[in-house]
Amino acid sequence: METKKFIIKIDPGLLVPSNTLKKYYLVAMGLVGVMLLTIIGFWGWMPMSVPLFFTAPWGEARLAPKIFLFLLPIVGFLVVVVNLILAKIAKEVSRILTQVLVIGAMIIEVMLTIALLGIVQSVI
Repeated sequence: METKKFIIKIDPGLLVPSNTLKKYYLVAMGLVGVMLLTIIGFWGWMPMSVPLFFTAPWGEARLAPKIFLFLLPIVGFLVVVVNLILAKIAKEVSRILTQVLVIGAMIIEVMLTIALLGIVQSVI
């Protein structure tokens, strides 16, 4: 019995050019900058404690000192750096994996930025 093979003749690297991948990293790093500027810009108007731990029970358990807001851009920066390193390693193995890592880093940055803007909006 003959088995049929599914063959894709399009190189996945041609679907998303490398300039696009660089743009995603630039957007992600730009969002880290936006987060830093937001924290610095609203620093004087924020109370000493801000709601940061939304998975904790309602009340004081959700509050953290406002200096902890810098964790969001730090985590975002680390995600971009780790994904960049993994993408360079995975470049030889799979081009689709590099694209997933790049887009994943940008999505995480967008989510962190939205979270930070929500926190700032809720306390001001």
